[in-house]
Amino acid sequence: MKPALALALVLATTAGAPAATTRVLVLDAGDQAILAVHVRPAAGGPWSADLLGFARVIDVGQGRTLAIPVQPHACFYDVRATYQDGAKQTRKNLDLCRVHHVTFEP
Repeated sequence: MKPALALALVLATTAGAPAATTRVLVLDAGDQAILAVHVRPAAGGPWSADLLGFARVIDVGQGRTLAIPVQPHACFYDVRATYQDGAKQTRKNLDLCRVHHVTFEP
């Protein structure tokens, strides 16, 4: 086998598995709209991009089902909401393999 082909096969078979998604209902039980939702592994690391997307919000008393990117065999994540006034609230160490709704309230 040619070295370049062998290297390509090794890289293709050792690349990390793509992230899967889980669907989670995010509820706003607060007194301000949620403007952004981010997740990260509970062990730490960078926050994801805004899962609500451009020009989307969760109004007070409403919810939105979001597709949350998760890594295979990893269940525990932090979920952070950013409110209209810029305040942030984080729900830590949620088992997204078992929990399919997150409520943000004051």
